[in-house]
Amino acid sequence: MTTVAGSAEEGKVDRKGVSIRFNRPEFLAMDGQGCLLVLDNFNAGSVRMVEACLSPPQRLAPQVQQATAQEFLQLAYRKLLEDTELTDVTFAVDGQLFLAHRCVLSWRSPSFRTMFDSGKGMHEGGSHTAGKDIVIKDVSAETFRVLLRFLYAHTPPEEEDFWEGLVVGEMARVSDLFEASELYVHCVKRFTEELA
Repeated sequence: MTTVAGSAEEGKVDRKGVSIRFNRPEFLAMDGQGCLLVLDNFNAGSVRMVEACLSPPQRLAPQVQQATAQEFLQLAYRKLLEDTELTDVTFAVDGQLFLAHRCVLSWRSPSFRTMFDSGKGMHEGGSHTAGKDIVIKDVSAETFRVLLRFLYAHTPPEEEDFWEGLVVGEMARVSDLFEASELYVHCVKRFTEELA
């Protein structure tokens, strides 16, 4: 076993080797160039890169799948969606509540940005912190859950989503409504394949 970076001492210090300090490393991934990506203290949202020049041992190389930076960010954003500590908006959809982050939704969906800027379709106060929920009508809870996952982690619906009641036609309608164009294209393609 070899120590590549950091030690038992906590902190946030950018140096080389064992003099690096991490606050609370929670997830590691290796990119294609052998650099380590470290999600350091998830709540602070710090992603740090360690130029480690690593490569898997030759006997393991065919079995090791290295995470790309994109895959790493997808995992980080998916974890962010599951962590409700820093959320600032609550949606009431089909009898269920969904906590989310305005900044992420505004960045990923022009419709959400317009909703937050104008207040249209929102209850007075309209935010999680004000104790009011934004009510989304005519959308199933499962469809909204998949939409949020796509907007955060850019992952399309998975097969188990359809087993749990997701309907591809409704998903296409909702992705169009919230201007998630890549999700819309994915749903139309799946719908076409199902027809065939």
